[in-house]
Order: sequence, then structure tokens, then C-alpha cells
Amino acid sequence: MPKPRRSLVLSTALVSAAVAGWLSASSLASKSAETGNGIAADQQVTELLNRMHSGELSGRDHPWLMERLLSLGRLEEARRVLSPLLVDQPHQIPLSLLMADLLRQT
Repeated sequence: MPKPRRSLVLSTALVSAAVAGWLSASSLASKSAETGNGIAADQQVTELLNRMHSGELSGRDHPWLMERLLSLGRLEEARRVLSPLLVDQPHQIPLSLLMADLLRQT
């Protein structure tokens, strides 16, 4: 009788190892994909910052640039992008609150 029980334990261990391997592989794959997306986003942000400094950044790209800078944790740069927007639109309460929060965090 020990033989069937032994094969059941071995089968369970084998299935558990396969599931653990699959979970590890999927976790690593998602992390590498996020890293690749992060690099691409960082390059896009750098390109948009260069366009902003040269005066070629469109008005609809400002919010996207702000969002990306904030999501990447680049708060100093986000503050520098927000400053001209706040000068152009001084009575926008959400922009003022965002600037106050950025000043508090940096």
C-alpha cells in the first residue's frame, strides 16, 4: 500500500513545482515588460522635455508630460513643467494644488 501513496505525494510535489515555476516565469516576464515600457516612456519624456525647452511642445502634450513625469517620480522636472502652465492659468485651482503638493514633496 505505500506505493500508491508515494506516487500521490510525488505527483503533488511535481505539480506544485510546475505551478511555482509557471508563476515565477510569468512574474519575471511582466517585470521585464514593465522595465521595457519604462525605458520607452523615459525616452518619450526626454523628447517632450526637449521640445518644451525649444518652445515646440503643444498644449495637449503638457498634461501627458506632467502625468508621465509624476508616474516616473521625477518631481523636480514636473514642477518645472507646471510653472509655465500656472503662469498662463493662475486661477486654476487644481494646478495650484498640484504645485503646492510638488513644492511640499521636493
